[in-house]
Amino acid sequence: MSDPRTFAVQPASWFNFDPDGCVYCADIETAYRVAQDQTRFGDQIIWKMTAGDPIRWIRVTKEEVAQSAYQGA
Repeated sequence: MSDPRTFAVQPASWFNFDPDGCVYCADIETAYRVAQDQTRFGDQIIWKMTAGDPIRWIRVTKEEVAQSAYQGA
């Protein structure tokens, strides 16, 4: 069974990754939905989980998510 923590979402104002304060997501679609919901608290970062340190994957803002290709999917 694969690890369901492929992506993580947390506020962009937290510059460093916080493994205890983020929301883990199994896929990018779920990460976008979580990030979009959480933009009411400010911009969000979706982190790509790796075997080493997580990578900042994308910054999600209210404007970006509203215009993303995901909305049509």
